[in-house]
Amino acid sequence: MEDVTDSLPRAPKRHGFRARWATAIVASAFLLAACARFLPSQQEGFSQAYANDVLEAGYAYITDRYIDDLTARELAVAGLGGLGDLDRAFSISDQGGVVVARVDGKELGVRQPRGEAPQDWARYSARIVDAARAQSEAIQAADSETIFKVVFDASLSDLDGFSRYSGADDAADARAMREGFGGIGMTIRMDEEDATILAVIEGAPAARAGIQPQDRISQVDGQPIAGWTQRELIQALRGRVGTAVRLQITRSDRAEVTEHNLRRQQIVPPTVVVERQGRVAVLKVSSFNQRTARTVAQQVSRLRRERGGDTDGIILDLRDNPGGLLDQAVEVADIFLSQGEIVATRGRHPHSEQRYNASGSDLSGGMPLVVLVNGNSASASEVVAAALQDQGRGILIGTNSYGKGTVQTVYRLPNDGELTLTWSRLHAPSGYRLHGLGVLPTVCSHGGGLASDTGDLIASLRNGSAPARNLFNDWRTAPRVRDDDVAVLRQACAADNGAPLADIEVAAALLSDPALYRRVLENGAGAIAHRP
Repeated sequence: MEDVTDSLPRAPKRHGFRARWATAIVASAFLLAACARFLPSQQEGFSQAYANDVLEAGYAYITDRYIDDLTARELAVAGLGGLGDLDRAFSISDQGGVVVARVDGKELGVRQPRGEAPQDWARYSARIVDAARAQSEAIQAADSETIFKVVFDASLSDLDGFSRYSGADDAADARAMREGFGGIGMTIRMDEEDATILAVIEGAPAARAGIQPQDRISQVDGQPIAGWTQRELIQALRGRVGTAVRLQITRSDRAEVTEHNLRRQQIVPPTVVVERQGRVAVLKVSSFNQRTARTVAQQVSRLRRERGGDTDGIILDLRDNPGGLLDQAVEVADIFLSQGEIVATRGRHPHSEQRYNASGSDLSGGMPLVVLVNGNSASASEVVAAALQDQGRGILIGTNSYGKGTVQTVYRLPNDGELTLTWSRLHAPSGYRLHGLGVLPTVCSHGGGLASDTGDLIASLRNGSAPARNLFNDWRTAPRVRDDDVAVLRQACAADNGAPLADIEVAAALLSDPALYRRVLENGAGAIAHRP
């Protein structure tokens, strides 16, 4: 079945935008938090029929959705080559249209399919694995999940670098990051005898019970946790929404031990932090999950209500943001736009050809906006940055972004694993392809590890110095130049992972000077009407 939670958002829309296709820009992470994850019933040993079902689902999805044309034959031959990781005596070759698999030089004698149907090559793959098990102790010792991992890893290894297979455990963790989970809302670190609580999510069951960072967990449901692994503790704390868990807690500055009975609720990891710095509001967005756009919208609406005369504008900090869900990136950009295109996606599958436009309502009421990016700003964060810059809505400060401009769709396999598959490329409103290029900041405050002097940079902006207009024109026509030329362009503000306070200082200076803000803003706006 297809996991549509990445693309058909469950949260009600605030201002008219509706996602039109099941798709996600995926960023991987592992959350060490107490949350609900349901372990799948994994197949013990190996079953040829079970392997056939999983491989058929995977081969069919890849051949249908991957951005470049692939055949099931190519996938099967490449994937079965992964069995060589289990036993070097195994080999498979495709010579002159004849596929031959061997163990210790002995042919396995499985006849290849005549056509290219995924179901036929899945059945062939499962039979090859079964035959190899009879000849190889190492392959025979591997359970189904190990077989799926080596086969899918090998079949995807030569593709684009972002397509991948996740086993059942890793896939469940990734779904928890994207969709949320039933839990008590805290981040933990397992130590030798007990566990330290590192952070508590505001409003979650743990916070309501008065549990605080640096408290220590000694028991869960009456069981001492000494000697447990991190994963064992996480699994014990996770559970279905509405179920209870009992914790024994010791506070570092007190001798007494307290017990807390908590009822699990749906937890979505927070991705937005708001901070006032002088006369500006800084919205730090760390990634894009299904609650990100809603939280940004709430914070922007609150800022607009409370603005009065003491707020010069908003700084949207996307530095070190690796990406996340495409629909959330579109919605975050839409929060600040009243019109115009946000992003276009293009790929081989007909449904991958999409254009996403603003819904017609700028929730901020046109509040001045600066966006911070660096070399770790990727994927969904690049969608937001490019849209706001091209549409003349925000000034970008920092360095070149990462340049990860592809869209991945996530497919849930019958074994509860997932295929993350690249199926389209992202194009900014002015037409340039984000992949390999990234977004050029309007103001380059550092780059390649070299920081500008803040005072000199602000003075140069006041004197009219800024990236030459023709540099932005070259950037936006980069899809029509050679890769070497793209590399030269990216050196104009070489990407690095710095996140200096100077970025915020420059942003605040621009927001405090409306005339300077408008002049710099215009310099970075895209030539939308002349899009190639």
